[in-house]
Amino acid sequence: MPFTLPSLPPAAARHRKPIALSLAVLLLLRSSLLKLPKDAIRQLVNGSSNNKLSPEELAQALQQVYVDEGDGSKTLLVPYREGVSKVNIKPIPKSKLAADAARFPLVPQDKPGLNKGFLKQLIAILRIAFPSWHSKEILILILHSCFLVARTVLSVGVARLDGRLVRDIVSADGKGFLKGLGLWFLLAIPSTYTNSMIHHLQAKLSLRMRTRLTRYTHDLYLSSFPDLRYYRVGPEGGLEGADQYITSDIAAFSDAFSGVYGNVLKPSLDLFLFTTQLSRTLGVRGTILLFVNYYVTARILRAVTPAFGRLAAVEAMLEGEYRAGMARVGRESEEVA
Repeated sequence: MPFTLPSLPPAAARHRKPIALSLAVLLLLRSSLLKLPKDAIRQLVNGSSNNKLSPEELAQALQQVYVDEGDGSKTLLVPYREGVSKVNIKPIPKSKLAADAARFPLVPQDKPGLNKGFLKQLIAILRIAFPSWHSKEILILILHSCFLVARTVLSVGVARLDGRLVRDIVSADGKGFLKGLGLWFLLAIPSTYTNSMIHHLQAKLSLRMRTRLTRYTHDLYLSSFPDLRYYRVGPEGGLEGADQYITSDIAAFSDAFSGVYGNVLKPSLDLFLFTTQLSRTLGVRGTILLFVNYYVTARILRAVTPAFGRLAAVEAMLEGEYRAGMARVGRESEEVA
């Protein structure tokens, strides 16, 4: 008896046609996608808006440098992966500059120090560098803090593991020593990644701060009529070496601040966690004697160490005067000759 397929009911046949049609469409789309070039697929996956340009088009875009927009902002043309990446820069409103002027009174001529005026100006500068709580700078700062905490926790774990390795060596426990060595190598992987991320985020934070402060200072310094601050700051304000402050001192301040944050938070966490661990091992008396030893050592070092901060300030002032003098020689070469 020959084998025959059972006939489908009319309802099942009607449901089968859309399924077959969908499979056919998917096969056609798959064949067309395979024919696309690899660059187009990469752009679709990455979602990049930068089209690949020829060398002539890229050179023409780099000669233009920026594009003036209708709202007063400028769009910088930055070369990126054989294309051009657009960075929009909006000028700072004059109302904000006027509102911030009250926070920057004239600096007194007395000896600078950690006083109320210094703290007010520092807070005003940080408000410029960190404009809001949801800015990218705050996000980088939070990530930096998280990795600093992770490094402190890993440091405590490594210290415990080192003590365990020494104990296994003294007790000639080969199996325990190999197990501890394996754990030590496992801890080295997140420790290396954590240290690299701390340095990367610190450099990223410094670059973001420098960008914010430099743009703000440029809009403040290169003001048009009737302010003309670039003209009035020298003859009328008596401020020499403004180019040194804008170009070098802002970068040095950004690097120093991003480094100070990590150098203050990390030792504070280390002090808290390691003191807790030492108090369990040495007791309260031993911990207090250890801190007394650190305090006496710090007092001796402070008494015999030169004033490096004052020397650095004098060095920066002399470098600014030297740079300004060389610029004047090139600018007034005819009069000098």
